Amino acid sequence: MEDISKKEILDAISEFATSVDKRFDGVDKKFDDVDKKFDSIDDRFDRLETKMEDGFASIRTEITELKTELNARIDTLDKRTQEDSQVNMQDYSDLKERVEKLERQISQMQPA
Repeated sequence: MEDISKKEILDAISEFATSVDKRFDGVDKKFDDVDKKFDSIDDRFDRLETKMEDGFASIRTEITELKTELNARIDTLDKRTQEDSQVNMQDYSDLKERVEKLERQISQMQPA
């Protein structure tokens, strides 16, 4: 068997350690790249979340405005309907009186 010196053993260990360090450096770089991609994705999700929140807030505001306008229009329509009903009732009552008056006049004109 060949005699291996301490120096050769230390050199072999050092070479192996350097090789392992290079591999870990490569793995570390890949992890750094993955971390950057995750950070980029997080940023994109944050921007998307902000846009969605802004969009939903805008939609809520528009819905609230539409509900307010719709309620005002319904109230106006209800008021008109009531007023129209009252006018129709008055017209009906006036017309009924006129018909009754005409019937009395006709009955007075007919010979008994």
